[in-house]
Amino acid sequence: MDFKVSNDYTYEEYRQFNRVISIRVLHQPLLIGIISLLVFGQAAYILITKGTAVFLRILPLEIIYIVMIAFIIIKAMVNVKKTWESKQIAKDAVVTFHFTPEKLEISGMDSEGTYEYEKIKRRVETDTHVYLMMQSNLGYIIRKSGLTPEQLEFIREKCPKHRKRSKDTKDVAANDSPQAGISKEGAVEDTAEEEQPLFCADTVYGLKTYLKYSHVMYMRVSRLFLVPVIMVILVTLYFYFEFGSYGVGYFFKEGFWRILIILFIIDVIRPVMILIGWKRNPSMRNRKQEYRFYTDRFRVQGSAGKSYIPYNKLHRIIETRSDFYLMISRNQGFVVGKKDCPEGLESFLSQKSKDIKALRAYRM
Repeated sequence: MDFKVSNDYTYEEYRQFNRVISIRVLHQPLLIGIISLLVFGQAAYILITKGTAVFLRILPLEIIYIVMIAFIIIKAMVNVKKTWESKQIAKDAVVTFHFTPEKLEISGMDSEGTYEYEKIKRRVETDTHVYLMMQSNLGYIIRKSGLTPEQLEFIREKCPKHRKRSKDTKDVAANDSPQAGISKEGAVEDTAEEEQPLFCADTVYGLKTYLKYSHVMYMRVSRLFLVPVIMVILVTLYFYFEFGSYGVGYFFKEGFWRILIILFIIDVIRPVMILIGWKRNPSMRNRKQEYRFYTDRFRVQGSAGKSYIPYNKLHRIIETRSDFYLMISRNQGFVVGKKDCPEGLESFLSQKSKDIKALRAYRM
């Protein structure tokens, strides 16, 4: 079977996609449930073993924990809205999916790519949509209303709900060509450029790069690091005013371990989840991205295809000591290592960052 289907996207569809993925793929409610169980289990233990009087004195701490859980949930909902608003490149865009017997070709949003069906991680379905997941939290949205029953069955056959892992799975980046074109297993060759690029840079995504990117998103974008900081301050202040007369020893006996629990839940589980995501996505490991920078846009090309992104469609450019992050939305972007930048590219991207900030201020 060979057919095409085209979709534009709305905020409601994007919100629904994030909701489904957070529940059925990332299992975030399970993590929140475990935290809630720890909080309420601790409260029940104190009530049973220490009595009502002690429980009432500790109750404000339990309320602080509940507020933390509520804040994380609300923050996630707000982030979905902010991410959509920052996706200039996705608004009013139409994506075309071309299903052939051997592969899936995707074009739209100034990009095109080709995927072998074996490279699609899994299929997630709802009553109204099909989500083709390339990674645990990245995928494509297809409306069922635009598919015939035969076409839907074809997608289900080619893209199972759970792809069996192969022990000899190789990184898709391993076949990346150093030239402008991609290997035969990837997208169509395109060695002829419309114009000569100003700069060229190739960056390989290793685990260290991925961890640094996640850290920057955590510290400078989502700012979730404020949650454990505020929680520690609140717990410390509570013990100071409520049990200060008991001395410092009492705080270390009864209060310090609670602070350690907070830090463990947020700042230990988070890196573990990042490493799990890295392990589950072979396509992210040692992935090579080829960048070509022009006057008004840049091209990024990997094993699946290429994208042309105008600078005025970027949400922002984040600069660190070692990298540039070309953000197409609030929390999605491309990494360009400074060590991979030829002479002049760093100052070029720094100037583009200033231009984008001025454009964002104008739009506001």
